[in-house]
Amino acid sequence: MELDRDEFIIAYDSDRVSKAEILAACDKSGFPATVVQNVQVGNANDALVSSSEFTPPPLYAEALAKAKSENKPLVLDFMAVWCSPCKRLVSETFVDEEVAALLEKCVFLKIDTDEYPDLAKQFKVASLPDIRFLSPQGKQVKKLNGFQTPESFENELRHLLSVKEKGSAN
Repeated sequence: MELDRDEFIIAYDSDRVSKAEILAACDKSGFPATVVQNVQVGNANDALVSSSEFTPPPLYAEALAKAKSENKPLVLDFMAVWCSPCKRLVSETFVDEEVAALLEKCVFLKIDTDEYPDLAKQFKVASLPDIRFLSPQGKQVKKLNGFQTPESFENELRHLLSVKEKGSAN
């Protein structure tokens, strides 16, 4: 990572701090900053942003079709190979026996944001890791940001699967 060259996304609450204050803080820490793109981060329950110009990549379309045909929730893991918390998810959380068993009951898709930046943009991914739980129909149910311990992720998966089962019982 080269701080003087790389782009970083800074998500902030504009009601609490201004863009000028963010830029000044970056400057003060020795990293002159400019705004490359100003993006409004949407509601955590927003799913795929509709855009007439965007066609989801085959890996997403196939995963969504599989989730729908198997009536399983879809778990999207937006990650990058350079992301330390993403690496920890792989080495600590996803390998946990309970978590792995619960993920078997879902369609699980890892999405490298460097390979699929347009898909990440459509989901308004602002930081990594970013995990989305979608219903079998593709509606977003939950958004998780940052590293998840095996215990917390297991609890989230159990809740996701219990909601799905309650919904299919009706």
